Amino acid sequence: MFARIVLLPFLLIVISFSACRNKAVKQAEPVILQGRYINQTFLEKSAESLDFSSPGYCFQLVFGDGKKVFVDRGFEGDSLSVAYENGKIRLLNATSTGDLPILPDTDGKGFMLLDSSFTGKPYVSHFIRSEDTIDSVPALIRKLNEQMIAGSYVVYDKEKSLNKTVNFLSSGKVTGIPGFDTYVLCFTGDCMQTTQPYYNTITLSGAAGSTVTYAYKMEKGTGSLKLFSIEPPIPGTKGERKVKDLVYDLRKN
Repeated sequence: MFARIVLLPFLLIVISFSACRNKAVKQAEPVILQGRYINQTFLEKSAESLDFSSPGYCFQLVFGDGKKVFVDRGFEGDSLSVAYENGKIRLLNATSTGDLPILPDTDGKGFMLLDSSFTGKPYVSHFIRSEDTIDSVPALIRKLNEQMIAGSYVVYDKEKSLNKTVNFLSSGKVTGIPGFDTYVLCFTGDCMQTTQPYYNTITLSGAAGSTVTYAYKMEKGTGSLKLFSIEPPIPGTKGERKVKDLVYDLRKN
């Protein structure tokens, strides 16, 4: 009886220690990332203007079987290996200087990519989980449209409302501009160098095959969206097209 009394506390200690050890081991195991993650930091910093340095390391990361990830940089992409070791996650050989660490969010909805050593920025990139497409539109494009331009606008001319409305939908559809029904915002590649001085550009397309590219300037504070014509391409020259006349003066409803 005495032996049982002595052994009982000892057994309880052993059981408690084992439980804590198992719990610690489980906590050390990292989340295995799956699916598409969009660079939310890029979207937030592109609220009014897109520039070459906005995307950070990349626009989105698409994780497959847990060991590979597709890195989407817009005009190019490549596949990298992912390491899950000692409770840490790393993109292997992500830059010329080595790996990039990943810190998962506590809510499991995203992660921080510690890419400041690559970008030279004083902040890192926050990625959030997303669907591949939303109503058949790539998720990144829809979210970019929502962030930059989507909304209902009234057409103005010389500070006077014309009582006409233009609607830019997050799906890439546009209404209210005669002859055109879709639009595409340039956010990567050669189109980022279209104008001199630098402006963001938008290309409108119609069912008849007509297209036109405008320079645009968005002011979130006032809800103003101005579209400007640009001169035709210069033969033998990449970009450097001058921004010319104001074509649409739009103001959010």
